[in-house]
Amino acid sequence: MRNRIMYKTAAEQFITGRSMDCQDPSATTRIMVYPRGLAQNGGSMENALTWTAKYGSIFSSFYDGATADGMNECGFVANILKCAESDFGDVTLSDKPRLSLTAWSQYFLDNFSTVEEALVAMQDPGFVIHSPVLPNGKKATVYLAISDTGGNAAVLEYVQGNLVIQQERRAVNSATAVDKLNAIDKYWELAGSEEVKGVDFPLSIKKPDDFSIMRAIGRAQRWTDPDHPSISATLRYTQVDHAAKRYYFESTFETAVCWLDMESVNIEAGASLMGVEIKQGESLVGDISSKLVPMKQLNWL
Repeated sequence: MRNRIMYKTAAEQFITGRSMDCQDPSATTRIMVYPRGLAQNGGSMENALTWTAKYGSIFSSFYDGATADGMNECGFVANILKCAESDFGDVTLSDKPRLSLTAWSQYFLDNFSTVEEALVAMQDPGFVIHSPVLPNGKKATVYLAISDTGGNAAVLEYVQGNLVIQQERRAVNSATAVDKLNAIDKYWELAGSEEVKGVDFPLSIKKPDDFSIMRAIGRAQRWTDPDHPSISATLRYTQVDHAAKRYYFESTFETAVCWLDMESVNIEAGASLMGVEIKQGESLVGDISSKLVPMKQLNWL
């Protein structure tokens, strides 16, 4: 299961954090920096969507061909999380340009500064989503969660080929179809901000310690069920401070937190693509801007 939490600090600012669970711990992960002005495409397929990035971004890649989550220079955040119920429909039935699911979150980071702007654009999406088979042999099925500096958030999911949007300010987890979120809302109306099973989810969290919350609900290594992809070991945690525009990362293989500040990286048009690979046995601690090295542009799966 992958989980995402957003909360408001005492300074009236917002933090978004997520865990990344997967049954394939060997999947390559890199922390990447993309500049604004970068030419992008929706993947290696016919009628692929093309665009030019309006904003620079810091993000985590997966399988060297997907953006799992990230933050752009406006403090806008995008996360993809597993949802077995997702159904993107048959792309061959549409003449619209195609966007690989693996580039979905990057498209949002490249093009939008706020949740409102993104949702207006998604009233009539200019593309259809192609869901590829991942290197582990599994079909990619996810939903997209977005949030911004104003504390606005939304979940976007495809159900029977149709885009369904739910605006929200709550903890969400994988395998949560949008039509089930109202039940979660009702639960929190009843539960309030009381502690439940050791984890306090609502936005009224007072202590800005998102990593502690995510660790409390993470899954141990080797805790997987091949028949149920949502039951997988937690590989990493990420956290974004929207106002400070700082992207935090913690691997469960190396218990140390590292980060990148947007002001410490070069996102000017024409700047080199930079990144650092996350390797087991090599700890990254603190500000890792000095660890960045040139990287190739991802080829979307």
